Amino acid sequence: MASLEDAGMKLGADLRTGQAWNLPSWFTDDSPDSGDFTLSWEPNGESSQRLMIRRRGNPYWTCGDYLNNQTFEYMSVMPMWTLTPDGRILDGDSSSLWSPEYRYESDIGCIASSNLPRCRSDDDIILELNGDFSPAMTSNSFDSNASLILSDCMVRCWNDCGCLGYTNSSNGTDCVTWT
Repeated sequence: MASLEDAGMKLGADLRTGQAWNLPSWFTDDSPDSGDFTLSWEPNGESSQRLMIRRRGNPYWTCGDYLNNQTFEYMSVMPMWTLTPDGRILDGDSSSLWSPEYRYESDIGCIASSNLPRCRSDDDIILELNGDFSPAMTSNSFDSNASLILSDCMVRCWNDCGCLGYTNSSNGTDCVTWT
C-alpha cells in the first residue's frame, strides 16, 4: 500500500503554480499500480486547508478544515499515513484513522451525492459482514473484469435495489454480487 513514508511521497500544493502532490492508493494490497483513490492536501478558501480523498477524480471524503491546534475537523494529524486500495486512511501502526461508512452523506466528512438510487435514503448504510447466502434463496452474478476492485463492487450493489451483498475474488479484483 502506498504511504507517505515511501520514498519521495509528500502531500501539498503550490498556490503560485498550481502544482499539487497527491498520494495514490495501490490498485490492490498486492499490486502497486495506481488504484481508484488519491489523497491530496488542498486549499479550502484563502485561509484554510484540508485533506481530500478522491475516488476516480471525484470528491469522496474530506477531513474538514485544518485547525490551529494541528488537527483536522474529523481526524488528528499523524506523522505517517497510508491510503489503502479501498479508500481508508491508516496511521503508522496500521490502525484505521478513517474508514468509509459506505453511505453517501454523513457527519464524518463523507461527500454527499445528489444521485441516490430510488431505493436508498440519506440514512442508508452498507455494513461489512461475513457469512454466506443460501443458493436456494439468492442468485449471484460474477463480473471477471480485472479492473474492478471492492469499492466498485460496493457502488454496483448500492445502485442495484435488489442487491443483498457483494465481494471480490481473493486477488482483490472482479465483482460478485448477490440478489
